[in-house]
Amino acid sequence: MAQGLNPAVFMNNVPTPGSYVINQEQFNILTERNDVPGQANAWPGFGGRIDQRVANVGVLTNIRLFAELSLVVSGTGTVTSLYPFPYGLFKNVYLNANGGTALIRANGNDLRARRGRLYRQPEEDLATGPNMDTTVTTSKTAPFRPKGKTYPGTIANGTYNIYFIVDLPIVHDPASLTGALFAQSDQNYLNYVIETALEGDVFSIASGGAVALTGTVKAESTFFSIPTQNANNARIVVLPNAVQWIHEFIATDTPFANTGEVQVPLPRNNGQLLAVYSYTDNGGAAQISPTSLTYIKWAYAANQTPRNYLPVQHLLEENQRLYNGLIEPGPTYWVLDFEAENWQRDGVYPRGLSELMTIVGISSGTTVNTNAHVHTVQETLTTS
Repeated sequence: MAQGLNPAVFMNNVPTPGSYVINQEQFNILTERNDVPGQANAWPGFGGRIDQRVANVGVLTNIRLFAELSLVVSGTGTVTSLYPFPYGLFKNVYLNANGGTALIRANGNDLRARRGRLYRQPEEDLATGPNMDTTVTTSKTAPFRPKGKTYPGTIANGTYNIYFIVDLPIVHDPASLTGALFAQSDQNYLNYVIETALEGDVFSIASGGAVALTGTVKAESTFFSIPTQNANNARIVVLPNAVQWIHEFIATDTPFANTGEVQVPLPRNNGQLLAVYSYTDNGGAAQISPTSLTYIKWAYAANQTPRNYLPVQHLLEENQRLYNGLIEPGPTYWVLDFEAENWQRDGVYPRGLSELMTIVGISSGTTVNTNAHVHTVQETLTTS
């Protein structure tokens, strides 16, 4: 990517100079919100792909994806759901600008985790699927289990409805619309892509067992109309302050095969780092629980460690305090949050830091499986 990871070089997020004015108050008064159903796409099968263009209309702030699926389990072999299920049916989700870069690149669990961080682990009353807990109705039970948490487990033969919702977080803040995209321009081509999981990513199927998955993925776009006002005997476009920023949500994987220290380099970009989400995948079928890690460090410049969580429970307690519980379902995330308490004071600017990384301590005695990796998501605001 050009200029580090800055996507703004590919995104024309304002009209022609002289044809617009930035005025947040006027925009709020004059604009109109629109929540518009988009194209419904048939489920493309395991390992499939949905590629959908986004209409060049207004100031785009959100795309909500609705998975409405039917799962049929049959045969004589045991079928077991794995920990990424069901949100992990979206193996990769991208929001692209002009083919140059992904503003969003994450999996379904990552997108769900952001909701958990922002809204303090709300209970899941609407999501449905096999092995989803519908008996826990309060977060005051011990241990804490949010309603709707997916438990890996055996799925009996039968037909099951699977329903869940994830948002593509185009804006960082829905009140100010920070990060909104100026979609109403022929110079901008926006599209989202969903790559679906392979069967083995979400199910363990013994010989003789079978699964079939059908249904649709629907979308709803939220955009705001672009008002105009008189200026110098002409009509010019009024835009919010929000379009001066681009909101990124980018995932990477760092493979490892050892116990002890695992260094996870973080790409440098031109913006302000808001949060780092992470979990440790032990080869696909299982996760190394964050409670079994020995420590987590936040480091840069080879010898600077401004945050050192030893033991790891110090960070997990902080996450429980901030989010009303560890972020689930699917994988259990640990999060370094640089905006939860004071974004100006605690903010991090990766471009000015060399060798920026997290360091994860894998406990001795842990069996590290083939293809183990640390999955990391960086949430960032960059200037457009």
